[in-house]
Amino acid sequence: MPQYRGIRPKAAPDRWDGVAAPATYPPTLADPNFEVPPVFGGGSGSGAVRVDTHALIYFADMLDKLLEPIGKAVGELKRVNVRPGNFAAADRIVERVSGPAGLKKTYSDNLIRLRDGLMLLGKRLRELAKKYDTIEELNGAGATEVAALIGEVGGVMPQLGAAK
Repeated sequence: MPQYRGIRPKAAPDRWDGVAAPATYPPTLADPNFEVPPVFGGGSGSGAVRVDTHALIYFADMLDKLLEPIGKAVGELKRVNVRPGNFAAADRIVERVSGPAGLKKTYSDNLIRLRDGLMLLGKRLRELAKKYDTIEELNGAGATEVAALIGEVGGVMPQLGAAK
């Protein structure tokens, strides 16, 4: 494939030059100010896995940081307005994207369910951390509650990748 530097030469209207033009729409939702949080404790990840109440609270705090970008994505989806024209194929495009069962609604609903699930998970993790002051109490009595928590949150979360 040819490599272009600077301005790309125009391709003839009857052929494609094999190089995709940079997209100008939709605008990127990536936030350059969103920092990936450090690993709790800053360890390398080697050694035994340990979870304590401080780690649960830290994880819940990190989940909270995801809520705003998810809310922004839902807002951007609301702004999507597909208007390809007034002919049969265009009507099908509008229906598939913006119709009652279209991609816009499906993605928006799943993002809202994801946000609600993350909020619930954060809330329940904080409740667990408050209930069990020591790791021994959490390890001993909390396993059943953690399993119940996973089941509760799993029911709220969208089934990503699942066919409908």
